[in-house]
Amino acid sequence: HDQSGEDLGAPEAVGDLEILCVGFVAVGMHYEYNFRIAHSSGCSWRVQRRYSSLLALHEELMELFTALPQFPPKESLSQHLTSDREVAAGRAPLLHRYFQQLAKRKDILAQPAIWEALGAEKP
Repeated sequence: HDQSGEDLGAPEAVGDLEILCVGFVAVGMHYEYNFRIAHSSGCSWRVQRRYSSLLALHEELMELFTALPQFPPKESLSQHLTSDREVAAGRAPLLHRYFQQLAKRKDILAQPAIWEALGAEKP
């Protein structure tokens, strides 16, 4: 609820959500991932997010749920031997799979944090 008392959370009927990671783009010295989101109501939108903000969402969800899909790791030994662009390219399909699995979970979709992270606005 915000200060006016309005509920700013997820819609009452969550419906089906499709979350697709459709690529990544260089922004200054880092990469951001592009997502296309479509709701069963017919609404669709695109958002661009940094890995760090997606990781923060995952960490927030970890406080609420025990069984979450595996989130793409922050760093691995092989990432130290590859370029940032290659790291981003490797993460994109993993983020796609992660969000595909989250989208199947009505309990997770009921959380305002995921809607906020995905750029959903209350109609």
